[in-house]
Amino acid sequence: MKKEETKAKKETHFKRLQDLNLMDDFLFHVMTTRKETREEFCRILLKTILKREVGTIRIMSQKAVPGIGTDRHGIRLDLYIEERTEMEHDGGREKDGSEREEGNAAEKKGMWNGVRKSGNGEGGGADGKQEGSAAEKESVRESGHGDSIGEGKEQESGNERVRESGHGDSSGEGEEQESEKERQEDSGNEEEVPEIYDIEVNQYVMEQETLAKRLRFYQSLIDASLLSGGAFYKKLPSVMVILILPYDPFGGGRMVYTIRNRIKEEPLRQYEDGAVKLVLNTKGTMEASEREVSELLHYMQETREENVTNPEIKHLHELVRRIKSDREVSREYMRAWEKEMMIREEGKEEGREEGSEKARRKIAWNMRKEGEPVEKIIRYTQLTEKDVMDLK
Repeated sequence: MKKEETKAKKETHFKRLQDLNLMDDFLFHVMTTRKETREEFCRILLKTILKREVGTIRIMSQKAVPGIGTDRHGIRLDLYIEERTEMEHDGGREKDGSEREEGNAAEKKGMWNGVRKSGNGEGGGADGKQEGSAAEKESVRESGHGDSIGEGKEQESGNERVRESGHGDSSGEGEEQESEKERQEDSGNEEEVPEIYDIEVNQYVMEQETLAKRLRFYQSLIDASLLSGGAFYKKLPSVMVILILPYDPFGGGRMVYTIRNRIKEEPLRQYEDGAVKLVLNTKGTMEASEREVSELLHYMQETREENVTNPEIKHLHELVRRIKSDREVSREYMRAWEKEMMIREEGKEEGREEGSEKARRKIAWNMRKEGEPVEKIIRYTQLTEKDVMDLK
């Protein structure tokens, strides 16, 4: 682990644009922001990692999520993706007009391994109130005919709801069927809750505890930003945080680590809260079922033509070549490098005047105020992640 950390810190020399890999911040950022590459790039990533076709997506690169208060820590997400799979009732045609197999929904459910979007509707009593309101309206309609329909009425929970205790007649059954039909129609008209994916690429070694708490913090802030005031908890989308690393954070030799909450006393029972963390190790051992994921990760680590091994990566490589040959991108890269050199020189100068450690902390503090990613601050200042996060 220490050798890898030392190596990561030394890799600050200039690299030509043509030599950049997708694990490098600049190339990954450009691929996710340029109009001509971002959607195809994101689709290839999700399709390969999730092992299924991808629906309609909305992409945001470097999405800023503020803290709960002005003095609270916020985050900046490398790649934020919303996916929707809204379908019309015309043989599986999506609203955007593209065809999709009806089995896609089941395939999606399989990937999440039981983590559903809507939960059980227990939103601190809010959902129960909504259902109660619907039942209340139905009871009022029934109570208008109560004298002729049945014998005996009982009040429930202080509400003026009347249940039929007799045999009833066909009019009551008709009203019940009509009400059920209305509820189904209302449900069908609701906007579908999207799936949320946050893809983070990190070149720098973190301690296992730091990594775990970082994933927890990212998940919590993303969740807090998704639910509007007064909304029911079932509206909270499923969120998958995907962290791609060039090392094994858990020492198990695996390429894929799937993390989700569980019930300790009932290990076989799924805890369906819609939260999944996926940690991918570009240097892990490939498992039989992960061949395509392994090839993608290897290509991201070493983005060269000889690592093109399947049609998806071939298409991805064409996108990368297009970006690397773009003169505007080349100028942008040089400006970014010059800025990095200026920051380093500034740090050296301040270091001579104020002491190296104090100067680096000052630079880190200024970069944090400007909303720069923690990984970038670490690269520029050579501080540890703990040092950066502790800055006040």
